[in-house]
Amino acid sequence: MKQMGLIVGATAGAFETWLAAHTSRAQATGYPVVRGVAHFGPMDQHPLAPAAPLRWAIGGVIFGDDAGYPMMQPLLVEATPIGCGGRLAVVIHCRRPEAQAYMVALLLAATRQWPECGKTVWAVEPPTGRPLGQLKLKSSVADLALGLQDFAAAYQADGVTHVSVVENREPAASPHLPIAGPASRRRVWAIHLHLPGPELLSCHIRQLTLDLEAVRMPGRYPVTFTLTPQGHTFPEVAAFAESFLAWCQATYRAAPVTGNSVPARPGTTAPVMGQAAPNPLDPTDKPWELIPEHLWDRRALKLWWEGLTCPEIGQRLSQAPKTIRNRLTQLRKAHGPAVVPLNGRRDRVGTPG
Repeated sequence: MKQMGLIVGATAGAFETWLAAHTSRAQATGYPVVRGVAHFGPMDQHPLAPAAPLRWAIGGVIFGDDAGYPMMQPLLVEATPIGCGGRLAVVIHCRRPEAQAYMVALLLAATRQWPECGKTVWAVEPPTGRPLGQLKLKSSVADLALGLQDFAAAYQADGVTHVSVVENREPAASPHLPIAGPASRRRVWAIHLHLPGPELLSCHIRQLTLDLEAVRMPGRYPVTFTLTPQGHTFPEVAAFAESFLAWCQATYRAAPVTGNSVPARPGTTAPVMGQAAPNPLDPTDKPWELIPEHLWDRRALKLWWEGLTCPEIGQRLSQAPKTIRNRLTQLRKAHGPAVVPLNGRRDRVGTPG
């Protein structure tokens, strides 16, 4: 192993203090190696440019049968603050095979110091390219695009200031899905979760990224989409993926969850983390009565639930189709998709059509 990493719930100062104490104790602790026993010395601050992440070098000496010889910085510890600096993305680089045992010991010691970081440990390379979830929907790529924008605008979570979505106009070939049909049937978006943090952008992680790829394919559930994180699977990224998949399952008709899909939280229908989400509405309810009586809002929502399109609703209410669509979007952001469903067509029992 050449690299190991984890996410530590500590500030840079607290982690540096802990690392200094741990490496100081390692001077008296021997780790067996092929040519003898390795002893590691205290860490030193590694001089780098101010814009670079924090780095500490750990020296060491190997004592064999005859004499000892030094190892020049066999370990390098790199820490990048996340958001406001309450957490660190820590990467340990092993530059000598004799230091692997101590690298593992150092990582295990960190998980004992900060138990929650044990879930974030990775070895060799960050887990890039492993899908967080995959669903098949009875929808269209265009409806999914609208739903993604609405979900991103309404998403709330601790530590995430806002979510932005940027479409990739020239998607690369996906290793997870076969290419089906022309490029118009396949779209890729970059989803950015923005974190609070200081102005030193190059020194802090302030944006976590996922890729979402949708492919139009033949079958009962024509749209297959895959969510993939970039780099580490940060807790915020996993929470967003879980919430978005659960919301899609509640909003669209979805095929049974596969092994690669994130399981939906029971009753999760709104894109709001940390709050109790309403259960899906009973089709005998009158969801349009759950919104305030204002102008023609309730009448528009009632017709929407009955399956009319925006032009049809606008014709009945003497409004432009764009006005109806914009108002329904505003109501969805305020009351959630359980009250204002995303799909433009719904049958008489309130399920996506």
